[in-house]
Amino acid sequence: MILCLDRLLWAPIVDSLFWKKFGRRKSWLVPMQYFIGVFLLTFSNYVHDLLEGKVSNPHDSIVILTIIFFVITFFTATQDIAVDGNFITK
Repeated sequence: MILCLDRLLWAPIVDSLFWKKFGRRKSWLVPMQYFIGVFLLTFSNYVHDLLEGKVSNPHDSIVILTIIFFVITFFTATQDIAVDGNFITK
């Protein structure tokens, strides 16, 4: 729910910052696709260990999982903002 509210604050930044050579929406769409893909591939090996509790401190695994899911959600929310902006302008 918090990320939905943050989108109201983040959307004007996404809309105003872009590379003119690359385009207003593609400046965010393409990097977010790569970030999401690399992030999911990188942490797919570690999530199982964190869920099974193979980390020495269970509290640490909860914090790490929360951070991982927050970052993934942030990247997908940013991509959604760029896709919505692309749909509205066309």
